[in-house]
Amino acid sequence: LVIICIVTGLFGLVVAGLCWYRLQKEVRRTQKMAYEGNKQPVPQPLDWKIVGKLQRHHYQHQKNVLQATEEDKSEAQAGQVSTDSEMDNESGAYTVYECPGLAPSGEMEIHNPLFDNSVLRGGRPSKED
Repeated sequence: LVIICIVTGLFGLVVAGLCWYRLQKEVRRTQKMAYEGNKQPVPQPLDWKIVGKLQRHHYQHQKNVLQATEEDKSEAQAGQVSTDSEMDNESGAYTVYECPGLAPSGEMEIHNPLFDNSVLRGGRPSKED
């Protein structure tokens, strides 16, 4: 009876040891997968030929859009009588088009005709127009 108890106890210890080992192995594998999931994806190397072609395509597309806009504008002006707003536009105001690159350095003054900043200064609104 003692031998049966000893063999059963040893068998129980071996099974418990195997279960503990498998559990620890599973925990390590889960931690490893969680760590690999947090890694940032490795960026693919750039193909500079494709980048250059894309830039040229974008430039050509923007150029075509601007030319079409200018043609539409000139056709519209040819068919219409000149108004005061067109005279203001020709007198020195200009249209700004989107252009890639950096803005010029230095001071720039931005005037929003819809916003009266004299209220912020505490003065009365002035008639600059």
